[in-house]
Amino acid sequence: MAPTPLQESISRHKVLILVSVATALAVGFLVSPRTTEYTSTAKVKVNQAWIREEATMAEQRAVASGPEVADIARRDLGTDSSIESIRASVEIDVLPGQVLALRFSNPVPPVAQSGAQAFADAYLERRGEIATEEVRSHTKPLESELQKLEKMITHANEKLQQIHPGPDAIGRITRIQQELGETQRRMGALQQRLLPLRSSDLSGGKMIEQAGKPVAGTSRPVLVRDLAIAALIGLVIGIALASARDRMGGNPGAVRAPSRV
Repeated sequence: MAPTPLQESISRHKVLILVSVATALAVGFLVSPRTTEYTSTAKVKVNQAWIREEATMAEQRAVASGPEVADIARRDLGTDSSIESIRASVEIDVLPGQVLALRFSNPVPPVAQSGAQAFADAYLERRGEIATEEVRSHTKPLESELQKLEKMITHANEKLQQIHPGPDAIGRITRIQQELGETQRRMGALQQRLLPLRSSDLSGGKMIEQAGKPVAGTSRPVLVRDLAIAALIGLVIGIALASARDRMGGNPGAVRAPSRV
């Protein structure tokens, strides 16, 4: 397939086009705005009571950086920003002693500080919700079994009251009392299992360091966007110059041979 005139022009003047793109990139880098980021840090100690043995602090870090926590933080901040943009502003590190450090960055110092505090509070709230859900999942089947045993005891007591004097009355009473005693022992065991669950600390943890004064970070140019735009502009200008040269007859500095009469 024969190349188009535009392709031929680009091939002939590729050096010119490359120079145009390089020049545009250099200008784009120089004029790209620098934004100073301020970072504030809050620290929370995770409640170990509701971290399963197989769970890790890395999983707690995932909870803290999850969309549920970001949504709670967004609500507390009263912002219309998307959940993803909020999540992109926070970094979470795992520190020794079951501690999470939540760092929030923003060009505006007060926003950075309130963001870090909002994320720390949001994690504790979400972790408390998870702990409550875990307790409920453990207690619900135990409480259901306890209700069944209570009904069995009620039924056994009703049977005792219905026994009339007779030759087999003592045997029936003894048998029901044995069943009643076994049911009461099972109830006691269940109540012992429920006691620590009902009295558990369902907090997600505790705040050990409120969001501190924001610290100015290094200036970061928005290079990805600006350089991409600069490269595109440079490419367009380069192709336009190449086409212009072709319309002018190629190299403007070339001396044409005199025509014969």
